[in-house]
Amino acid sequence: MMSVLQWFLLHNSYTMEKQNHEASRYLWSLEKDGLINVLGTSPEITDAVNNLIEVVDPKIEDYSLTYEEFVSDIANEFEKIIADESAIEENRAININKLLTNLTEKYKIG
Repeated sequence: MMSVLQWFLLHNSYTMEKQNHEASRYLWSLEKDGLINVLGTSPEITDAVNNLIEVVDPKIEDYSLTYEEFVSDIANEFEKIIADESAIEENRAININKLLTNLTEKYKIG
């Protein structure tokens, strides 16, 4: 027989996971709108934005990727760009395009 505490912990564990998935989906929808409305208007990177969304959307939906992981991956890609001294000389659109393309490739593979 399950104790009240065990039931509570099991129930809240399930509820928290479900909320995290729902929160992840919601935050991704906001991020996606931002990507489309801000970056998607730049002719140099529109394709990269659309490709990333096409790959990430189903992964967020099936919870194989969380929004938190996505944001962490963006930060890691920014760190790589910052560490690359030649990137400093390039314009912003080139760097953003690289970032989006690298993330798309990462998610296609994994």
